[in-house]
Amino acid sequence: MTQWFFEKRSFLDRRPAALFATIAILASTATGTGAEPAGLSFRRALLPEAQLRRELKRQPTLVPMPRADFEAAVRKARIVLAAEADPPRLLQSQYEAAFRNGNLIGTATWELYHRHRIARVFPIAPCNLALDRSARLDGDPAILGEMGETLGVVIPEPGRHRLTLAWSVRSERRPEGLWFYLRVPRAPVVVFDLTLPASYTPETPSNRDLVVRPLGETKDGKRWRIALGGGPDSELGLL
Repeated sequence: MTQWFFEKRSFLDRRPAALFATIAILASTATGTGAEPAGLSFRRALLPEAQLRRELKRQPTLVPMPRADFEAAVRKARIVLAAEADPPRLLQSQYEAAFRNGNLIGTATWELYHRHRIARVFPIAPCNLALDRSARLDGDPAILGEMGETLGVVIPEPGRHRLTLAWSVRSERRPEGLWFYLRVPRAPVVVFDLTLPASYTPETPSNRDLVVRPLGETKDGKRWRIALGGGPDSELGLL
């Protein structure tokens, strides 16, 4: 829909020359501005007074406003649309967990990067982990919850950020042992450090290319590191 913006002062009682001059300035600034981001559509035009009156009658929703307010609204819209097209990114994620009563229970640390000056939501998807909502972003309480159709966390300002949160996942008992299906947000680096009973060995039957190596033993069991290599999910079998 074409939107027309005019100065807030009464323009209908102006002389046509003054009206032409005011709108001509708006039209001239559109030259050479380049393509607008997707979702932002407007047109600057020079209108004779008679046509202006007809447009106001035909489109009663037109909003007169000062040029400065209009330009400020356009700048804000550009910023918002650019941020929507470029949401925060997960650079790397580190998960630590221990085996307790048939479950994996632990913490996660995510390194996130946000490019834009306005707050945006990082969608936590795909993810089948049970997440504790008392997460912290850069040491402060994070805004984490249902954001539309998915779980998300608000990233309030540009730069690198660290999100820490608690998580857990239940096991599934199969004839060959206990199985965990882990589905986590994609990142270039995804690492799980798991502390398992000494008699348990992690396997990844759904992806034999994953790197699985022991890290040593503790009083609680043996520690293992599983590098997912950026894949969105992995099935872990504890045998």
